[in-house]
Amino acid sequence: MIRWKVFIKKSAISQSEISSEIALNILDCSHVESERKSHEIGNGDIVTNNQLFCVDEKTGIGHSYLHERDKPFNDILSDKNKKINVFLPGYATGDRYTLIFTALIEPRLEISIAYTEGNKGEEKAATEAFDVIKNSLIKNGELNPEKRLTLLSYLNNDLKAVREKLDDSETKSSFTHIKGSGNCPLRIQNDAEHMFHISATTEIINRHFRDNDTLILDKFSQVKEKLHNLVTSDEQEKINSLVDDVIKYHGIKKGDVALWIADREFANERESQAISRPRMFDLIADYLKKNDISVFCIADTYINRIKTFDDEEVINNRHPHRLPGVSHIGRFWAEPLLSPRENQWYFMDKLLEKTGGKLIGIRSGALEPFALMGHNIIYLEHKNMFTPERHASWQGVIPYRRLITEGYTGYINSNTEVMRDQKINNMLSNQLKNIINSRSKYTDESFSSMIESIIHNKIDAQEFSSQLSLQNEISEIQEDIASGVMSENELKLLVNMLNSEKINDSAATVITQHANSLTS
Repeated sequence: MIRWKVFIKKSAISQSEISSEIALNILDCSHVESERKSHEIGNGDIVTNNQLFCVDEKTGIGHSYLHERDKPFNDILSDKNKKINVFLPGYATGDRYTLIFTALIEPRLEISIAYTEGNKGEEKAATEAFDVIKNSLIKNGELNPEKRLTLLSYLNNDLKAVREKLDDSETKSSFTHIKGSGNCPLRIQNDAEHMFHISATTEIINRHFRDNDTLILDKFSQVKEKLHNLVTSDEQEKINSLVDDVIKYHGIKKGDVALWIADREFANERESQAISRPRMFDLIADYLKKNDISVFCIADTYINRIKTFDDEEVINNRHPHRLPGVSHIGRFWAEPLLSPRENQWYFMDKLLEKTGGKLIGIRSGALEPFALMGHNIIYLEHKNMFTPERHASWQGVIPYRRLITEGYTGYINSNTEVMRDQKINNMLSNQLKNIINSRSKYTDESFSSMIESIIHNKIDAQEFSSQLSLQNEISEIQEDIASGVMSENELKLLVNMLNSEKINDSAATVITQHANSLTS
């Protein structure tokens, strides 16, 4: 259905009304694309098979995961008498937060944090990680947390390259102790203790929740208690009040589902894979609404700083035409009270407690703590996203529930709306330069004729070959943006996961429970 005809009936239309109509028209196109994908031959089977990646088909429980170089040392994780040494590189800022939770639930964990000497960004991040983890342990009753923490600098150039060789004597010789424990394996040449990759924290958490020594609900409560210990009672009271104010202001109700909008300043190609597509999340919001599930958006807002082709920093809005009727809390961490990460966790815990605990977003370390506190977190990732096997082990165990999409959830090759708009501006700029440079070659009459040719796309292709190339690139990006939505079968699965009786049931288990819901 094309909505433009309603414009004819109105003598005066506000800018917001026009924007809403554009958003609804784009939404109609997204529904058509979603239905088209579901009617492709075998789509139902594809959706089903995608969810079985690294998951046991019979039980619906994920396979354990360890980095390749950690597999020979698997037994260390199960031996209660052995320490577990984990390495956190300074550039891995997102991993520090899961590491905090791992340190709080596993007293055997000892952490070595390192940065490349001379890299101020890495040094700042590594030092912050050391201090944050140390303070988290202190607030949870640890008397001497520095015996479990070491901060080091790395004297060579590539910290990423040596993370695969941390047990080698040659690698160890390039680390210098800055503070913390002096007994970490990277300080001792002949120490035989293995240094685990940071991804081992995922497996440590997996084993903690799979152990039958304590009920899983009690384990969620234990995580919450340790989190709450990080926030002062005065701050807790203020955050509780803030949550109530936010819910009232945005009209959020019990049962509403949070949509976590992810964006990133100056995103590189890898980071772009985890950025939310506006069309995809608008379609999710509308599809859930059609199934009597209301939503609200939270976190990033599609508005961020970018760098133009001229290396100029500007503010850009990737989604100027918003879907009407969907509230957006936005970057809640901008509130000074919520500046500390632990206060953000507490805020989200209380918000999700009051709304029913359901949240959907693209795979992100930022969402993992909410699942460890027992909230129903569904994360989306395309089947070729980087390291998709890492959190497979949590499926059917922890309510960090994976839905693998056939199409890209985020963007590949940074082909975002930002890139499209920059290429359009570049093309128009080049055209203008060509016109100005060509002015002296023509009489007034012939110059007017050339302008007419440009307007009607009749200009010589050879003269404007670069423009044609840009046009093709723009078309390819636009096609990817338009097709970047979930299939209707994937949306059906999403609804079934939200409504499943057990919040830790994997997507594979949910499909088995609704065996006839996907079309072929």
